[in-house]
Amino acid sequence: MFGSEFGFRKFEQPLCPMKKASFPAMVFALSATLWLASVETRIAAAVVAVPIAATNPAPPSNPAPIATIPATPTPAEVLSIMQKAADWQLANPSREAKDGWIYSAFYAGAMALGRETPGDKYFQAMVDMATKNNWKQGSRQYHADDQAVGQTYLELYEVYQKPEMIVAVKERADAIMASPKDDDLTFNKSGADAKWSWCDSLFMAPPVWARLAKITGNPKYLDFANRLWWVTSDFLYDKTDHLYYRDSTYFTQKEPNGQKIYWSRGNGWVMGALVRMLQYIPTGPNISRSSRKWRRN
Repeated sequence: MFGSEFGFRKFEQPLCPMKKASFPAMVFALSATLWLASVETRIAAAVVAVPIAATNPAPPSNPAPIATIPATPTPAEVLSIMQKAADWQLANPSREAKDGWIYSAFYAGAMALGRETPGDKYFQAMVDMATKNNWKQGSRQYHADDQAVGQTYLELYEVYQKPEMIVAVKERADAIMASPKDDDLTFNKSGADAKWSWCDSLFMAPPVWARLAKITGNPKYLDFANRLWWVTSDFLYDKTDHLYYRDSTYFTQKEPNGQKIYWSRGNGWVMGALVRMLQYIPTGPNISRSSRKWRRN
């Protein structure tokens, strides 16, 4: 699932240099999401073994300690490591945008951690962040990366039930639905970044819409997300290898050994997205199809 990082699948060259991905922040979010969804504990333990760090290429002045993982960690040991990772990241913020996708991945993990630990330490840290952001998402209205932080705002609303926490998220969703983009996901065309045209966009945007549907009781948001989810999934998914291409520019590219190129980490993003979506999809064809995709991957 995660590719060469964890030995599941070997790639012979660096993939997808288009983003300076905060792998540590991403894997913290996925570890929290997957572990708390009762996925195999040792996968989560392997994921959180990577120290959380700022995204600068240069080493941080206060590097995160490397966690020691027992051969067969207990849930309590995994939770302890996650707390250490979260505490370090909160105490050592990076320069990344606090309403952007990199930090949003970390917030997803912090919210999951907050639900599993006593007190409101992690919830309050997220409230402080959201307040500084004025409960607004990133500046690019349609871009999935700039919607991602809305997941945390919506989760905080579920905890505190304060309407101001979701006003901006709902306004953006309504504006997007009032003027939707077309379904052409060709990545090298102008405007592709305003659509869910790359595989990790499925982690960034759809869960916002699914949570909004639950909170508002209006299924139109989930219907919108489900339709666009399957447009993207059907477009990027290889039915032979059961893996996702990062985007359409990889359809015809090959590794030096002649094999297709799949972005290993991107497939991890999609698996995390499936977990988050399955929590909100009611019984019916969409949940059956999503469940089959989860088992297949």
